[in-house]
Amino acid sequence: MSQHTFHQPLNAGFTLMELTIGLASFGIIGAILVMLFSAGLKSVNYSLFQTLMLTSARQAFEGSDTLHGMVWQARQAASLNDLAASTLDLNTPAGSLVQYQISNQSLINVQQGIQKTQAVKVVALSVNYYAMNSQGTIVQSTTAASATMVTTSIQIQGPKFQPHYFFTGAELRNRSQ
Repeated sequence: MSQHTFHQPLNAGFTLMELTIGLASFGIIGAILVMLFSAGLKSVNYSLFQTLMLTSARQAFEGSDTLHGMVWQARQAASLNDLAASTLDLNTPAGSLVQYQISNQSLINVQQGIQKTQAVKVVALSVNYYAMNSQGTIVQSTTAASATMVTTSIQIQGPKFQPHYFFTGAELRNRSQ
């Protein structure tokens, strides 16, 4: 009667080749995870900055909880105080002056001598004024008294100093005739 005995290894472990392949696999997986994490951080940072820019534009044009924006103020304005290209000067129906200007990369709202920050990262403000002539054509206004519409453009500093432009306009609905 013959029995077949199989050779069993005495030590259960890894060979040098298996260990090398395992470490290389962990290294590759680790490098891929680091790249994915880095890409995710870039994406989150970009999304946060885009949100900040859109929020600044919304605050500039529409306003926030406590401060009305340029579009709201222009619609409520009785008249324009001046036709400046880099500031917006509006006269309210109550007779006070509201001014929007750029200072230290922020859009500033000045009412009754009190300055409040309207929006941040705003580096430029451009304002144009329009009126309707007797033929019903919209033309660029030459005097503050004749202006019935205003357009504003703001430039917000983007990531890596890329400018982003936002544009809007409004009609002076409460304009005194």
